[in-house]
Amino acid sequence: MQTIKLGPGYTLTIPEEIRVQLRMEVGDPFALIVEDGGIRIESLLESYTPERIAEFLLNNSCNEQDYRENLSEVLKLGVDPLNINPDYLSREEPWQRAEAHQDLLRVRRTS
Repeated sequence: MQTIKLGPGYTLTIPEEIRVQLRMEVGDPFALIVEDGGIRIESLLESYTPERIAEFLLNNSCNEQDYRENLSEVLKLGVDPLNINPDYLSREEPWQRAEAHQDLLRVRRTS
């Protein structure tokens, strides 16, 4: 735990090592939450989990080739595409059906 002091203009300066660790930039939005007699500071920037990145990749595929390339990236993230929200699977696009993943998933499981 590090301690800081309230500065001129009632400002708080976050130590450099914490700013670097959390990749904080000037202008980043934060929320101040008052609880139990203290203040908690939370970033308002969304941090993406591998599962969320995988969902973005698969949802933004435009064609079969793009989808297969993105599916390969999803597997590199260590995410099983069948465990992602199945809403991205389109009934109208056969290349997005779960069965189409089996060949790629089989390769991942044996390596």
